[in-house]
Amino acid sequence: MSYNNNTKSNDYMFPFDGNIVSSRRKSGHEYMLFCQYFVSVIMGKKHFDDHSWRFRFSDFITISNEAFALLVMENNFEQWFEMATSGNWSSSNI
Repeated sequence: MSYNNNTKSNDYMFPFDGNIVSSRRKSGHEYMLFCQYFVSVIMGKKHFDDHSWRFRFSDFITISNEAFALLVMENNFEQWFEMATSGNWSSSNI
């Protein structure tokens, strides 16, 4: 499924599309947004915030943390996308 980065619903825009793995090398900014929203929650927001501006990504984030964040996003993106486009954040038809 293809997602448009400019999809708007209730003035909400997705900061990245559902193909974050393929866009990792093309858009560093998009991947950094993914890290802020997903990887930071997986590894701990405080730890991420304390290290993200001082160290290289690969020096403080484990491969398993990054892989798990990618899995969570990949498994739930369609549901979250449907919720955002419908404006209903309490349930999804997917």
